[in-house]
Amino acid sequence: MIVAVALLGYAVLLLTVSAAALAHARWTDRAPRLAVAAWLALTGSAVVSVTLGGVALVVPTLRVSADLSALLTACVMALRATYAHPGGAAMAGAGAVLGLAVIARVAWCAAGTVARAGLARRRHRRRLALAGRHDSRLGAVLVDHHQAAAWCLPGAGRPVVLTTAAAAALDEVQLAAVLAHERAHQRGHHHLLVSLAGSLAAASRASARSARGTSRSPGSSSCSPMTPPRSRHRG
Repeated sequence: MIVAVALLGYAVLLLTVSAAALAHARWTDRAPRLAVAAWLALTGSAVVSVTLGGVALVVPTLRVSADLSALLTACVMALRATYAHPGGAAMAGAGAVLGLAVIARVAWCAAGTVARAGLARRRHRRRLALAGRHDSRLGAVLVDHHQAAAWCLPGAGRPVVLTTAAAAALDEVQLAAVLAHERAHQRGHHHLLVSLAGSLAAASRASARSARGTSRSPGSSSCSPMTPPRSRHRG
């Protein structure tokens, strides 16, 4: 029980105090890769902590022994003692539901994020096919627009897109730098990191509610959802 409470309390701290501190940190703009890694580690640790907290409620904690038969005997006795009274069975059931709910939530959020991203890319490609034109000199797709912008799409073809305002406002060196920047996004598969961050952020909201509801008394308010750093594919 102590292990479960510690894990669930740790998840709550991650999704409240640590998330708030990281969201207001100034160093993230100077070290974006480290910031992304920190966000992924934070949300991933929270999800894993809640899952393990649920497992700890189901499986009693045992002292590790070198004697396998003694360890198995102790495990059986601990399980019998845990499930011998209604309270132990109810607690184990709550832990099983919690762990399975978090795993299902992560899988659901990941599937939803990937599906929505794929649908958005297909729509974007169809619009580019209608409104854009390929510039062989730049190796990019040009779109007529008065606002300067540049972005890229992952997947087949991996087009880099520039507005005509951006192409007119930048000289050759600047255009080369912008195109290199967007192609670096593609080579680094940054869209996968964005999808992973979105999935973990969505799952961590459910994890935070579950962890706080289990480790605190009933009726306590759920914590604020954690917001990951917004990743943009614009230059």
